[in-house]
Amino acid sequence: MRKSQATTDFAGVILKDPLPFVACMVVAILILCLFPGIATWLPDAVMESRFG
Repeated sequence: MRKSQATTDFAGVILKDPLPFVACMVVAILILCLFPGIATWLPDAVMESRFG
């Protein structure tokens, strides 16, 4: 059986469209790994203002 052109185009769109979002998530994870203080800065700031 031969696949139709519409099926292969649709599969390509489904696989290609999320790539920019996945790349952004990977970049965010790398930034958090390189600078872990970013992840704890805001909670620390909120706790200091509330209980400090």
